[in-house]
Amino acid sequence: MTKVGGWTIPETPEITEDVRKVLKEAVSGLDGSRIEPFALLGTQIVAGVNYKLVCKVTPVIPDAETKLSIVTIYKPLTEKAELKDITDI
Repeated sequence: MTKVGGWTIPETPEITEDVRKVLKEAVSGLDGSRIEPFALLGTQIVAGVNYKLVCKVTPVIPDAETKLSIVTIYKPLTEKAELKDITDI
């Protein structure tokens, strides 16, 4: 693993089951799009953990176009994970 500006960059962008659970928790109340993790860009330990992921985002409407987006999630130590940002790339 590599450290960059407080972020830990994994050697492989593999999505672990723990990361999938955090993403699922963060988007559990989000309607309108299906968000599928594609790659883990990095994590940052603060008063919890920040995650940056590349995800496939598909609106749940007919003929919707799938986009790649950078998704930022914050998981506090004792609370539910929060979706902080989605930026199309």
